[in-house]
Amino acid sequence: MPKTIFVRKPSNLAELKTGIEECKRLFNSKGSDYYVAEELQLSNQEWERLTESFLEDRCRFRQFSEKNLPDTEEGTPCIRVTCPSSEIALIIDTQGYDYARYVGIEEAETSSQIEEEDETMYEEDYEETEELTEEEVVDGLRALLMGDSLDCTMLDNCNTRTYEDGGYLTYDKGFVIDTPDGHRFQITVKQER
Repeated sequence: MPKTIFVRKPSNLAELKTGIEECKRLFNSKGSDYYVAEELQLSNQEWERLTESFLEDRCRFRQFSEKNLPDTEEGTPCIRVTCPSSEIALIIDTQGYDYARYVGIEEAETSSQIEEEDETMYEEDYEETEELTEEEVVDGLRALLMGDSLDCTMLDNCNTRTYEDGGYLTYDKGFVIDTPDGHRFQITVKQER
C-alpha cells in the first residue's frame, strides 16, 4: 500500500513542502495509506495554477468529490496529479470538497528532489516564448470568428477555461486564456441588445 504525508490545506507548493518536512522532523511521520482512484495529467500552465493555489475550487475536484468513493483496506481514495515537465506527482485527497484539501507528494521523492523541483520546473517552458499583447489576443479571436484556423493566429498553444471551470467568483460569462509565456487574459461576454 502506498503512503504519503498529507498536509491539510496548504496554499501552494512551497507551503506543502515545508509542511511535509515539518511532519517528518516533528512527528517522524511515515504518512497515511491511500489508493489512486483517479489519474489526472495537467498541462504546464494548469500545473502552475494548481501548485500556486491549492485552495482554489476546481471543477475536476468537484467531479471527483461527487463520486463519493469510500475508504477501503488500501486507504483513502485520492487523485494522482502529474505534469510532463514535473518530476513529482501530487496525491490529493479532496475529502468531499471542491479544492485540494489534503495534499501529499508521491513517496518516491526525496528532499533533494523536491528542492530541485522549485528551480527547474518552469525554466524550459518560458525561456524562448514570445509574449502576447492584448491587441494580439483581440486580433486572434476576431480571426477565429471570421473562420481562420487556430494555427494562423498567435493563440496557438494557449489553454482556455470558462470562469465557472476556473472557479472565478463572478456571475459574468466568459473565459480565461492562458498563454505559453505564463500570461492570462480574461474575456467577458456581455449582451448589449
